Amino acid sequence: MILYITRHGESLGNTGENNGIDPVLSATGQWQASRLGKRLQKEKIDCIISSPLVRAVETAAKTAELKNMKIELLPLLFEKGTEAGYEGQGIDKLKEIYPHIEMYNDSEEYPLSLYEEDKEITYKRAKEVIQRIRNRFDDDQTVLLVAHGTFNNYLISAALGFSVRDDFNFCQENTGLNCIKFVKDGIDKVKAEFTNDYSHLIYNF
Repeated sequence: MILYITRHGESLGNTGENNGIDPVLSATGQWQASRLGKRLQKEKIDCIISSPLVRAVETAAKTAELKNMKIELLPLLFEKGTEAGYEGQGIDKLKEIYPHIEMYNDSEEYPLSLYEEDKEITYKRAKEVIQRIRNRFDDDQTVLLVAHGTFNNYLISAALGFSVRDDFNFCQENTGLNCIKFVKDGIDKVKAEFTNDYSHLIYNF
């Protein structure tokens, strides 16, 4: 199974223009998301799963539009440090950005509200995401997760089986793309194909 993990495009929170709880993408962020979409347009992707925060949905929508796919919302992908109890703007509001949105489609329950998180709880949440993905999708499928810079560090670490350290993280530029492969070759293996690749912002795809 192939797992793509990407960070949202530049938001007004990144630029300092709007440091509210759920800022939208900047004009640059919209361009970055479009470039990511063009990069992924010809790639095989079976499912697009996004954080419910607007900046992630706007980013996911650019790829979903080009591939004529739906977007599934997974609250477990909220950014670390999102205000406790915040549940996002809701599907009806997010459908104004992209009409083909639904809640994450599996049989497991998940929390709709965040609580105060320390590093250990955030890492546990990231492991929960990775386990859900691996349980749900087949070996020949490809999944795109659209989330956030800090939480992506936890996701990548959880996927690779690394502990989260205070003195190391996986750099995540806006729309930086990470590719992780889960391979069954006698034993389960995990391979980091690449991390934080933003070449789509430099070269034409």
